[in-house]
Amino acid sequence: MSSKYDDDDEITPEDEEKINILIPVIKADLQEYTGFSDLDIKDTLWNNYLEIEPTIKELKSKLAHIE
Repeated sequence: MSSKYDDDDEITPEDEEKINILIPVIKADLQEYTGFSDLDIKDTLWNNYLEIEPTIKELKSKLAHIE
């Protein structure tokens, strides 16, 4: 399965750096959720124009909450 992250417009080194900085921030907010990878976060970040809040909201809507 190919990644949307890899298939979309060219990612600049600056975009890549920002994504790598944001992954731990988003992971910290998703501590109570399972079923995601770094690539899922990258794809969702890219699709949400590197915006944190919409990315977290989208991921939470798709992931399993730990009870």
